[in-house]
Amino acid sequence: MPAYNKKEKVFGDNRCVFAIFKHPILGMLIDAYVVKENSKGVFAYSFNRLTFANYHDYFSELSEAEINGLKISDKYSDEVLLKRFCREKIRVKDFISGLEDEFVLKHIRPFIDKRLYELASHLAKNNLSVFYKGGIDDRVKEEEIIVCEDLVDVRFLFDRKSEHTSYRLELYYNDDKLNISNAGAEIISENPCLILLNNKLYMFEGGWDG
Repeated sequence: MPAYNKKEKVFGDNRCVFAIFKHPILGMLIDAYVVKENSKGVFAYSFNRLTFANYHDYFSELSEAEINGLKISDKYSDEVLLKRFCREKIRVKDFISGLEDEFVLKHIRPFIDKRLYELASHLAKNNLSVFYKGGIDDRVKEEEIIVCEDLVDVRFLFDRKSEHTSYRLELYYNDDKLNISNAGAEIISENPCLILLNNKLYMFEGGWDG
């Protein structure tokens, strides 16, 4: 692919974005993409996966925070997963398509979740937003998702009665109660836990899982 030409504009300027993506086999991920953005902030329907190795094909430069974000997202790329979890000489496509659900849940998701949490922490500290892509063929939506830097506060509430004692958990972010029982909440990673709710990505302290 030729080097990035700053004069080349079809829809608008190239923009580096991190977006939540539902992989059909691996589950929820946060991947980096290059999208065209016009002067009104509208994203084009086309997109390309962005990595540390290929970003020079689309950009003359990126911020240090964006570049480090790419490096973190590369840590759970298909190629990295192949090298770590397969000793056979096999194509990446065949490895991913042949994965069984139990193996993904037991081995691969714990590996991915730790790095998703690392990426979310990096994005929050550097004030970089996340967007939502959804399925494999879906476009990246323009509405920003804020990555909350502070951790969710998990509180135990006990109800003592003569017969028994019961308890429930309540979640708070900066003293605002979170209701994750509604249909709009999505678990992005299990452990460490990341939850998407009302266009905000919340992080939980290590030890709490989804």
